[in-house]
Amino acid sequence: SLEPSIRRVLSLVAKIKLLQKDKEHLRINLHKAEEEVKLLFDENSTLDMENRRLSKKCKEKNHSSSGEKHTSRLSSKAS
Repeated sequence: SLEPSIRRVLSLVAKIKLLQKDKEHLRINLHKAEEEVKLLFDENSTLDMENRRLSKKCKEKNHSSSGEKHTSRLSSKAS
């Protein structure tokens, strides 16, 4: 049978190996998460630019159609 101090050392070595595995898994997961964040950031930037473009287009359309309504009201009053 092994002495208690040797058993303790072996137990600590086993714990260290488990912690090293856990650390490696966490490092891999962190790397994957960072890559996903980059992709989501790029996608969000693209969607933001498209949203701004569509919003501007919508405002221009509303502005021009309100001008047409105003003009048509004036011409109907003149008749």
